[in-house]
Amino acid sequence: MATLRNDTLLVLDEIGEAKPQDVGGIIYALGNGTGRQRGKVSGLPRQVQKWRVMVLSSGELTMSKHMESAGMRSKAGQELRLLDVPTYRRYGAYDDLHGLGLPHDNASEDGRKGAGRAFADTLKRATAQHYGHLGPAFVELLVAREQTAEAAAELEALFADMRQGFPIGTGQDARAAARFAIAALAGELAIKGELLPWAQGTAIAAMRELFGAWAEFRGRGQSEDAKIIRAVSTFIDRHAARFANIDGTDGAAVHDRAGWYRAHGDGRLYLFTAQALADAAQGFDTRRVLACLDNAGAIAERDNDRDGRLSKRVRVKGEGIVRVYVVNPAALLAALEE
Repeated sequence: MATLRNDTLLVLDEIGEAKPQDVGGIIYALGNGTGRQRGKVSGLPRQVQKWRVMVLSSGELTMSKHMESAGMRSKAGQELRLLDVPTYRRYGAYDDLHGLGLPHDNASEDGRKGAGRAFADTLKRATAQHYGHLGPAFVELLVAREQTAEAAAELEALFADMRQGFPIGTGQDARAAARFAIAALAGELAIKGELLPWAQGTAIAAMRELFGAWAEFRGRGQSEDAKIIRAVSTFIDRHAARFANIDGTDGAAVHDRAGWYRAHGDGRLYLFTAQALADAAQGFDTRRVLACLDNAGAIAERDNDRDGRLSKRVRVKGEGIVRVYVVNPAALLAALEE
């Protein structure tokens, strides 16, 4: 399917129809652009299929939430290949009904749902009758441009200028911004070529709005750092009983011990074993987890005998010296509230 849509748009309706345990692999496969190596009957290898597509999918659940329903955790690479853009608007996915909406009435459910019905029905009828026109016309527009190194450099410069219109933070943000910027550039070229009846600047304004919606949604706890911090904080809440008092004053044995704790002000510090920390942030590389906790100020204590070491050697009654990761849960909560 992806090969048939090479260099165009692949629209997938309702991501929730896919099995949650398969979604991550599907997203990676589509984003990587290369199929599996297969053999012919003769034993010789078939030509590997390759593609480059923009993927658009609808769904009531985000990819990460869908995967979580199967006990899986999405990775940053998957989330950057399929960006979650919320559609919390007055008329669902639409803000402007172009005069085709039914009367909007916030006081009743029928009034709220019926507001965009005429517009949605009009779109369905129009797309059932008219399709396959603009894509070839856009390709012709690009091919008609002068095929020289200077023209290619001009197109790259236009793309670079377009990217400047998107506020970029981390490297992951930059990758996402590039997706929106290329869509904005395509739209503006189509407008300039009179393929779209829009005013110049409409496409980039729309893509900036979508990028802002994605960035805001990601900032509300959807980033990889936030997921790591939330996972460790949740582990402490759920498994506090698996941490023993480091002074050995617990009255009963601690089963399946995850580490120890010690008093710290009005609360506690939790001393994770390496295995417990890996269990708490399952699915993430341990070095990535430690860097995230350190950046959040949640690594409360560490040894100073080696540059970059984030663990600490502590003496545990009855066990001698052990190496642990000292985590301050208050710092985790503070990081999640930012």
